[in-house]
Amino acid sequence: MKKWMIPVLLLGIAWLNVSLVYEKESDNRIAGKVKFTFVAPMANYGYWGQAALAVSEACKERGIDVKCVGSAKSDPVLQIQSIQSAIRSGADGIITTGLLDNEAFRNVLFEAKQADIPIVLIDSNAEDSAHLCYIGIDNFSAGQTAARLLADLTGEEGRIAVVASEIEKPNQAERLRGLKDGLEQYPDMEITAVLERGESIIALKDQITQLLDQNPQIDGLFCIEGYSSRAISLIMEEHPESYTQVHKVVFDLNDDTSQALQNGYVDIVLEQRPQTMGTEAVRVLYEHCNQVVEGGSMEREKDVLLEPEIITAWDESVTEPYISGELSWHVY
Repeated sequence: MKKWMIPVLLLGIAWLNVSLVYEKESDNRIAGKVKFTFVAPMANYGYWGQAALAVSEACKERGIDVKCVGSAKSDPVLQIQSIQSAIRSGADGIITTGLLDNEAFRNVLFEAKQADIPIVLIDSNAEDSAHLCYIGIDNFSAGQTAARLLADLTGEEGRIAVVASEIEKPNQAERLRGLKDGLEQYPDMEITAVLERGESIIALKDQITQLLDQNPQIDGLFCIEGYSSRAISLIMEEHPESYTQVHKVVFDLNDDTSQALQNGYVDIVLEQRPQTMGTEAVRVLYEHCNQVVEGGSMEREKDVLLEPEIITAWDESVTEPYISGELSWHVY
């Protein structure tokens, strides 16, 4: 063999090895050998636990490594720090929920984009941020739906009270805005009170009781999120003969709201389907990662808007409030 052929041959073997390694890595990623991180605002076995469990199961089906993280209590600063940790640990995709008018949140999402890490938002959108897409209900439309339902319940005439935990959160703010917009077509209906009392069930129970006791003229109550919905459900379980004249539309199916619905203490539950959000988020991230590996772009995907399930009575077809499965939280 001529001497000049040896380096050429060695170069060819080296190129072949590099090519094979590259192909193997690409095949692994397409096969789902990636890692996703789900950053929830808090770690629990209720609403966010259902989303996390759906994320975990959807990742398991695709062979994806997943880490679900959340705090003991909702804290935007900790949520942002956890997203930063996921970026620095080399996550291939991140699922989290949007924060409204939060510059630090917008900055960390931009940091992820610069690192080519796609982020899917569920439950709450943040339209002015660098995310791949939003998956969840149209919260403004949900507020309009609540207005229509309350109008039907009250005969299009009545005084409405709204209860929220943190009205500055984008999902709650949009639902309130949608409710106000929807009620404009009913001239004999008005919002007479908006109560905001944080995420303490005990505090919400006290404030809702005080609100209804001091305002017996209230005809309808819209609990705009899960904590206030649990609070009114517990109030009615403890005092079933009270506040029966008030029509109640609440959010999220859980042990308390489902029991209240079954007993006739609340009129309607609007169910967001967090399991669907989690499953769809994994699907979108997984397909997007595959497209990028195959030469696709990091362009934004279309939002996936879900319609809330309107549950008006308890029967055998009603979805159980919890799905079962193994879930491991990493608490930050």
